[in-house]
Amino acid sequence: MKDIAEQVFQGEHRLTTRERAVQVLRSLCEQHELLAVMPNGQSEEYSSMVLEVDAEGGHLILDVFSPRRAVAELQEDEPFLCVARFRGIYVGFQVDRLQTVDWRDGLAYRVAFPGSTYYLQRRQFYRVPTDPRDIGPVTLQRKGAAALQGMAHDISAGGMRVLVPEPRDFDLHEEEVLESVDFCLKGQSVILAAEVQHLGAPLQTRGGVTLIPLGLSFVAPPAAAEKALMNYVQQRDRELLAARS
Repeated sequence: MKDIAEQVFQGEHRLTTRERAVQVLRSLCEQHELLAVMPNGQSEEYSSMVLEVDAEGGHLILDVFSPRRAVAELQEDEPFLCVARFRGIYVGFQVDRLQTVDWRDGLAYRVAFPGSTYYLQRRQFYRVPTDPRDIGPVTLQRKGAAALQGMAHDISAGGMRVLVPEPRDFDLHEEEVLESVDFCLKGQSVILAAEVQHLGAPLQTRGGVTLIPLGLSFVAPPAAAEKALMNYVQQRDRELLAARS
């Protein structure tokens, strides 16, 4: 996570309002996202979670770091960089002093609310229109509903837009979590969890079939799949630039 931290803690990724920072940190707390905690300037990395966000009181409650056998060597007044991955987004903040407190029948750390919170949305990597020869049919596996098969319209390292036929059982809805999105990327099988971020207006084909445009966000894609997607996006972008020149 060290290399990610170097990208996250840049001025252009700093959230400019406290209200937005509170919203993002509360999302980490509510979803129980894992924090990577790194003592500033050191190679060690620990795990934690945000247990409570008290914006009015001006503090956060963090779970005691693990592995605990190594935590005893830490200095509570040294700065710590915290990075979490949430829905394809990297969130980072720094805490400067840990205060051990009793929290719900256990121990936790109380820290001052971060002065700055950083938000690196990796799915903002540019999208490219897909070539049907590169990406075959896309199968969406849904929870409690029949699978849907559609075609990709465009793709990025963090998501894709796809056209699928109107479901015959349960309507699609924003924030619906898909068990998997399956497709072949230039002959390589890719299976990713995803979430519906956007539903477009239904389209009618000449044959009378109703298609639904979906904007999907990949959820915690494996590193190998993310790398394959990024490589494809870069290659496809070069192809399109060459075609226009």
